[in-house]
Amino acid sequence: MPKKEDQVLMEQTLLKVDEIFVYRVPPMKSSGGHRAEDWNLPKPLATCSLLVMRRNDALVLNMMAEKPKEGGPKGAVEEHLFAQCNIELDLDDEAKGLDHWVETVADSSRYFVIRILDLKTGREAQVGMGFRERADATNFRMSLQEYERALTREKKGEAAAKERELTSSLGKLGLKDGEKLNIKLPGGGGGSKKREKKGGLDSHFSQNNGVLLKKPPPPADDEITIAPEDFHILRKDARTKKRGGDEDNSEAAIGELDDNDEWGEFEGGGGGGGNN
Repeated sequence: MPKKEDQVLMEQTLLKVDEIFVYRVPPMKSSGGHRAEDWNLPKPLATCSLLVMRRNDALVLNMMAEKPKEGGPKGAVEEHLFAQCNIELDLDDEAKGLDHWVETVADSSRYFVIRILDLKTGREAQVGMGFRERADATNFRMSLQEYERALTREKKGEAAAKERELTSSLGKLGLKDGEKLNIKLPGGGGGSKKREKKGGLDSHFSQNNGVLLKKPPPPADDEITIAPEDFHILRKDARTKKRGGDEDNSEAAIGELDDNDEWGEFEGGGGGGGNN
């Protein structure tokens, strides 16, 4: 049973070309890049067909050559894998960009340098690949670009999905409906005691459940000072109390009140002074 990472979850054919030419690539003669004219173009190493496939996150270039079919009739042929390029693009590493696997040449738009993998030894090597038709070369470039754009979109989508998942998990840490968060600040307990020690209006107000009470009346033994202008009220009260007897008794009571009251003398004295 294949491992999970080796399972093919998605496979898509992006391009198929019936005829390509494969060349042996000599070392570069200058820093200007590879040149197709150095490959001995009339004598290719092999004539193959090309199949460009997207397999999971990799892009596979299969160069298929023909060979006589074993046990078949005369002239029967069958395809076999001549060379394979397995592109595993790393969007975060420039050294693993498309140029690592596919390079253009300096003197033509129809020839490319392909980095292939030897399936038997696991070693990498470079071979030249050329197209007879310019349109096929253009389609090959477009298939590479399509793969790169699709992979970029998918990676961004995965990053966005992870961010949404993280945001959702953080949201679950918040308070639910009806929940309260109690926070104890340093020194918070001492503040209430200090406010209680203040006393005064704030303390009186808080101790009576928010109701501001009036000042209680003074004790009965406290002295009450009556102003002279209020004295006639006392005289009227005395007259009312004595109304139950005869008028002579009422007048006597009033006279008695006048004789015993120091304010009467004060008023009389004031009047005498006026006569003098």
